Amino acid sequence: MKKSGIIAVLAAAAMILLTGCASGEVIEMDTGGRETLVRKDADDPSVDASGEDAAEADTEEVFEPAGQSAPAGRKVEFTAKDIDGNEITSEELFSRHEVTMVNVWATWCGWCIYELPELERINARLADKDCAIVGLLGDGTDNATIEAGRQLLKENGCTYLNLLPWDDALTDDFPITQGWPTSFFVDREGRIAFDPVIGAETDRYEACIDTILSMAQADPGKGSASDTADTEQYRVYVTDTDGNPVEGVSVQFCDDSTCRRVTTDAAGLAAFEGEEAELSVHVLEVPAGYRKDEDEYFLPASYSDLDIVLEKE
Repeated sequence: MKKSGIIAVLAAAAMILLTGCASGEVIEMDTGGRETLVRKDADDPSVDASGEDAAEADTEEVFEPAGQSAPAGRKVEFTAKDIDGNEITSEELFSRHEVTMVNVWATWCGWCIYELPELERINARLADKDCAIVGLLGDGTDNATIEAGRQLLKENGCTYLNLLPWDDALTDDFPITQGWPTSFFVDREGRIAFDPVIGAETDRYEACIDTILSMAQADPGKGSASDTADTEQYRVYVTDTDGNPVEGVSVQFCDDSTCRRVTTDAAGLAAFEGEEAELSVHVLEVPAGYRKDEDEYFLPASYSDLDIVLEKE
């Protein structure tokens, strides 16, 4: 792995360490400086789930970040119930707003609970942008936990919609691979519109939504960041953080056996015509004045669009 890639991985791991919980656990540093996972009780950060003092509990394991989840462009379809037992479909849910942020949280996750009041404030501000937050109570699979979730929402003044998990909710639709909370951004058509934010990054949520909205405004004919293409081709749109198209970006499309290289035009578009297949997408080169995006993106086995945002140096 290139030095820049290693730095990016370490930076991502550091952010998860600071603001996220691993599944059923929270992250600590041991005396040797390693990142470790220790199961904790949400009400007492010094006690693990068994009631033992964390210093005495023998439930630690090294934390290793998993790969990227929920590639942009994939459509999410489901029927679920909200925390009060009302049924709703994904089509009904996402058609209500230009962008919906799905915040996956759990009653045992201290960081999830910590950000609840701020999520309510953000949701109120998003109303002016035709956007909203929806919670997904990831551990809401039994009556006791559901009631605990209701109580936490009430105590923290949360009025936005919260869903209960359905089959494959946390494995296929909104996969949790690196930590809790994880927030996903879905457009009006029900497609993942941006990379998920892992951890309680409350200062990033609105910025991500603003970026999605600005990309749609920059090219109204294209729609949101993940609309399916009308032509039989895969299309990648590259913009800067101000929503301006970036010309001259070298983009690589790879299937199981072949990689193809395309350069963005004046509209920031790199298009690839070929048979439908799952593709990985990388940025190979960027023009002077921009930081190279080291992330790996994925396109489904159907013609679709993907947006990539470059930061300026």
